[in-house]
Amino acid sequence: MPQLGPFQWLVIYGMMWLMLIVLFCSVWWVSGNFFSVSVSEDNKDFFLLGNFLLNSSILSSDVMKMVKNSSKKMI
Repeated sequence: MPQLGPFQWLVIYGMMWLMLIVLFCSVWWVSGNFFSVSVSEDNKDFFLLGNFLLNSSILSSDVMKMVKNSSKKMI
């Protein structure tokens, strides 16, 4: 595996999270269109989406800390 700089890792992780979020949103949107849901269900979906985004941002910040620490150790 080739050595990657911190910026390249940032781009790779950014692309990965972007694809995951786009995939999740598209699946969520399609399922919302196919199944007509009540208002309370919509609110629950929005809450779940917000919760998912919060968790993924926390997870990605942890991953970035790990990457920064490991890159410091290499140098």
